Amino acid sequence: MTTPFRSMEVMIPALSKVLGVQECPHIILTQKLLVVEKAKSGLFVADWDAHGNLYVVPTGKYKNWTPKLNDSRVFHIGDKLARLRHVNSIFAGETGEPTLTTGSLRLNGEAVFYFVVVGSSARALFGNPPVGAEVIIEQK
Repeated sequence: MTTPFRSMEVMIPALSKVLGVQECPHIILTQKLLVVEKAKSGLFVADWDAHGNLYVVPTGKYKNWTPKLNDSRVFHIGDKLARLRHVNSIFAGETGEPTLTTGSLRLNGEAVFYFVVVGSSARALFGNPPVGAEVIIEQK
């Protein structure tokens, strides 16, 4: 992620000047066009929780990537891979079984999906991937 602000030392005085809270004569503001890159289409790690469940979200034209309920599919993150079975709740899998389910969270109106291992950590299974890590779906 990039930001037009280099540090809090620049952001706070600049914001103060824009809002007229205080004068900062040594700061000169220049208007710049904000360029936002188009998101890469794919499946990405969005977050994780204290239980080790991974939250993944599709972007772009990623549709119909989930297997049918109770079917499995192989997912890769980095050099780690796991066969996840699509289930209908976080606790629907057997203990130690990697599963994929739709969570209650939503992002931009779309469902957030969970990679879950009941009694273990899906995040650890995939090598503790950072937010933004791409999830590759093995083709059938």
